[in-house]
Amino acid sequence: MRKELLKFQIDQLRKDKMIYALESIALTFIIELSYVLIVYLLNKPVSVKLTVVALIIPLLYYLYCAVGNTIRLIKIKRLEQELYK
Repeated sequence: MRKELLKFQIDQLRKDKMIYALESIALTFIIELSYVLIVYLLNKPVSVKLTVVALIIPLLYYLYCAVGNTIRLIKIKRLEQELYK
């Protein structure tokens, strides 16, 4: 029973890592696409503040995901060591 629980926890952590990575990619894509649509297709001027925010938000979320995924990876390695003892 204990091994099944460890396998389940490892599987869930791996799925969480993939979800966060995909969310980070999607957020970056959506923000950059919105910026391109506003600037090039609608020919509307964009303030410098909006440009900076459009670049900082994906970067901060990427860093958040990278730190979270690193923590999950450490947990996965620890659980795998427990599982294969």
